[in-house]
Amino acid sequence: MSAAQQVPFDIPVQDPTLTTVPEEAIRERAYELYERRGQQDGLDQADWLQAESELRAEIRARQESRIPAELPE
Repeated sequence: MSAAQQVPFDIPVQDPTLTTVPEEAIRERAYELYERRGQQDGLDQADWLQAESELRAEIRARQESRIPAELPE
């Protein structure tokens, strides 16, 4: 999944403290990482952690982009 693509699930962005990423989304992203690496076994934990980190960053970016900027006084 490229950076230009959106997160493949709908998460409410009103809660800025959201830290939970759906397990299914992590699983799908980790598998994508595995496939990109040529399906080399033995790095499943690293793929999982990288997938979770990427998805959290995407969620935070979505949340921040929907927060209205403060108007200058």
